[in-house]
Amino acid sequence: MTTIFEKIILGEISSYKITENDKYFAFLDIHPKSKGHILVIPKKPATWTWEVDNMGEYFQFCKPIITAVLKSLMPITVSIHTFGTEVPHAHIHLIPIYKNEENKFENPILTPQEMQSIADSIKSCLN
Repeated sequence: MTTIFEKIILGEISSYKITENDKYFAFLDIHPKSKGHILVIPKKPATWTWEVDNMGEYFQFCKPIITAVLKSLMPITVSIHTFGTEVPHAHIHLIPIYKNEENKFENPILTPQEMQSIADSIKSCLN
């Protein structure tokens, strides 16, 4: 069965792409826990994060994205989570944490224009 993430990778479903390489794809979560919430997925399907080939490389791919989020959106930190079983495809959540959200997520409702603006801002800060 093809997952929604595989359809995003193939371009069958649009996304607010942040970056990709030959192994990984990063895009904004359309149901964000905070402004700038990003999902990072492997292009080679794996059900669980620990099943991804070279898991260290997978997490290393996240590092410049986190740096770009910190620079562009200015949260106090970016929290890394691998929770979630909604989609049977490994995914890392990069969730910016802002000053007033230290112990909770705000679950913002953002317009498509706001989502695109956030994606553009993050992409502009990628090295």
